[in-house]
Amino acid sequence: MLYAPLLRRRVVALWEQLTPAGIEGLPLADDVRFSYPGDHAMAIEATSADELRGWLHALFARFPGLSFEVHEVVVDGPPWSLHTATRYSAIQEGRTLYQGTQFTHIRWGKVVREHVLPDTQAVARVAPR
Repeated sequence: MLYAPLLRRRVVALWEQLTPAGIEGLPLADDVRFSYPGDHAMAIEATSADELRGWLHALFARFPGLSFEVHEVVVDGPPWSLHTATRYSAIQEGRTLYQGTQFTHIRWGKVVREHVLPDTQAVARVAPR
């Protein structure tokens, strides 16, 4: 896939945009489906861009200074129906809170489906119910 390096860079750029100031500009489909499973306060099954943006604002409010370090990105498919898998770490004040993997479907530049598989035990320690 000749365009894979370009698409990987675009995915990393989206992760870099994942900040409190960047939430509103994230390219989310209105009916995006987002899941972040687990038995902890951050677990959610969102079914709209507004719901996901609200969850992201709450995430950054709960964890001020939160950032993400991308370790690996795998892309598959054409730019108009791209599937990605990203292995990442969530970091706050230089400390890794948890590691996870995110699977995303991007259609015509908009995120339509995202399923995050965090280390749920680590998330439960930092965000108990």
